[in-house]
Parts: sequence; C-alpha cells; structure tokens
Amino acid sequence: MLGLLDTIKIGAGLIAGVSLTWAAQTAYDRLVDDPAVAAAAREGYVQIAEKTALQAQLAELSRQRAASDEALRAALARAENAKQEAARAQAQYDDLVVQDSGADGARVDGSDVQWLRDY
Repeated sequence: MLGLLDTIKIGAGLIAGVSLTWAAQTAYDRLVDDPAVAAAAREGYVQIAEKTALQAQLAELSRQRAASDEALRAALARAENAKQEAARAQAQYDDLVVQDSGADGARVDGSDVQWLRDY
C-alpha cells in the first residue's frame, strides 16, 4: 500500500496543483479578463475612431466647399456672359430703332425705349 511518505507526496502535489491552478486563474482574470484593462484599451480606440471620423467629416466639408466655390465661379461667369449678351442685344435693338425711319407709324422714341427698359 501507500506509505506515509507517499501520502505526504500526494498531498503536497495536490496542494501545489491547486495553488498553481489558482495562480493561473488569478493571472488570467487580472491580465486578460479584467474589465479595467479592457476599458482602458477601448478608450484609446474610441479616441482614434472619433478622430478619424472628424477628419473624414472635415475632408467632406472641404470637398463640398471647393465644389460650391467652383459652382459660384461658374455661375458668376454665366451671369457676366448673360449681362454682356443682354447689353449687345440692347445695343442692337437701339440701332434698329435708330434706323427705323419708315412712314408706317411704328417709330419708337426715347420714352418708349425707357419704358421697355423699366418694364
């Protein structure tokens, strides 16, 4: 059978095994499963994610502003071209009015031209 020394060896082995198991589980809980460690790790990631999102939002706003500036420049150019075309058409009309010397009674004088410009 088992002698006293064998029983002491088995008991010491059991105590050592239980102690090592307890130490391993405690280390796992503190190093891997600790909520404070997980929260601290997530805190850094949240800040990085927020920074990345804000940078993307800033880039989108910059792109929209550049597009609106380009649209404004194009609209101003079209307005200037339309203004010049209107001035050319008015000058052409004024020349036609000046050249109208027929006896058909359709002569337009300065007050008629002014009325057309106003209304």
